[in-house]
Amino acid sequence: MKPRIGIASGLEFKEFAEGPRERIFVNRWYLDCILAAGGLPFVVPPLASPSEYFDLADGWLITGGDDLPSAWWGEPTHPEVSEERPERVNFERDLLETLPADMPVLGICFGSQIMNVVRGGSLHQHLPDVVGHDRHRGGTLETLTIVPGTPLAAIVGETVQGKSYHHQAVNRVGEGLTVMAHAADGTIEGVADTTDRWWMGVQWHPERTPDDAATQALFREFVSRARARMESRKEAKV
Repeated sequence: MKPRIGIASGLEFKEFAEGPRERIFVNRWYLDCILAAGGLPFVVPPLASPSEYFDLADGWLITGGDDLPSAWWGEPTHPEVSEERPERVNFERDLLETLPADMPVLGICFGSQIMNVVRGGSLHQHLPDVVGHDRHRGGTLETLTIVPGTPLAAIVGETVQGKSYHHQAVNRVGEGLTVMAHAADGTIEGVADTTDRWWMGVQWHPERTPDDAATQALFREFVSRARARMESRKEAKV
């Protein structure tokens, strides 16, 4: 049996001949990477309580998205901010605040950011104001340095080639998290829980480079952690 990986969908309006319809969506890249790593992804609309899905999932993937509300860390909104739909933002926040401690979580881009903010951290709202350039957007392929001794270093080694599609990034690191990766300009590119809990967030988009060895290693490790939880829960029921 494959471990089941929950993924909260986005929400969007799309125009049709008879008028706009609201749809849920997840970019297929994420699903393909989970499948290739041996997991079974399922998409969850952010419309019910996250706890209603906990028994269905062995792990949770928080995908990319738009921006978080800066009010969460007490700042006025930057004019370049485009906020994610509140239904999804609130769902993912409630999810992270109430997940069972043994549930492995992988956050990508928006996912990494909300993992940090939920722990009391903050974000740079518009990274070009901080680093003086806009090269983190548009799919730029960057060489990212992994901090030695971190969980990510054990999975991918010293560096990764990561594609970036973000204009925000971690500023103040959340409580109980450690920095795992940096870009050349100092931008924080990864965070992880400092305990035995498997909570890992990466700022780049590994799903956009599915043939890369580091991408495959990251998703395999995530799915293997979900599989271990699945098997442990089975044994507990015997």
